[in-house]
Amino acid sequence: MPADFTPRNTDGEIVQFQMMPAAQVVERVRTTEDFKFNVNLVILDFALRHGLLTPDDLEYLDVATGLYRPVD
Repeated sequence: MPADFTPRNTDGEIVQFQMMPAAQVVERVRTTEDFKFNVNLVILDFALRHGLLTPDDLEYLDVATGLYRPVD
């Protein structure tokens, strides 16, 4: 995002906006319940696609197979 971007809450569903490094967001998914379940899925998909979650991580296989399994 550009440095001068200011997000706005237009639907009332957001509590707050906070900029943080992507790796810190992934760590918060791992260690807290700060994000709703469906938001965690989007963050985990991002982490896999951008190499923030790698095969060296213990949860990699579970996350990758859980997110990318075939639809029945």
